[in-house]
Amino acid sequence: MRPRTLFVVIVLIFLTAFALRFGVVQYGWLPVSQEAVLKRATAITVTYNFHGNYKSVLIDDPADVNAALAALHVQRDDYHGTRYWGNRLPATVTFHYPGGHRRDYPLEGANKLGSFQVDRAFYEKLCDIVSRKEGQRVDIQDSGQINNMKRGQILIGNDDD
Repeated sequence: MRPRTLFVVIVLIFLTAFALRFGVVQYGWLPVSQEAVLKRATAITVTYNFHGNYKSVLIDDPADVNAALAALHVQRDDYHGTRYWGNRLPATVTFHYPGGHRRDYPLEGANKLGSFQVDRAFYEKLCDIVSRKEGQRVDIQDSGQINNMKRGQILIGNDDD
């Protein structure tokens, strides 16, 4: 091969690789793990019900965000386990990204974030960080109110008759 031909082949390979990379990134030809997307967050907001009042805690300290995201491991992307049924909304976790983008997910259980099944360690880390910011122990899934339905009782009508 002549040097000029070799140079043209190398340039064509480089341009083809660049075009393929652009196509994969721009048009999403390859699926990207949702865990990888969530772990790019720069801040996390946790909204939860505490004694009948909704509270929001912004976690924007890089050390806290990194600790929470290190505990986040998506086990299943399409988890449709137990659905939330009740009279209060579940806690909400919002992941904030550079440029003002964000993703909101309901935290319906200690291992259910939106449609993802996650490790319980993520939930516990969020509870630890929120508790430290609030100055008291907070379980972001527990509303702090007495809920008779949690004990399995079904209250129908008035039994005083």
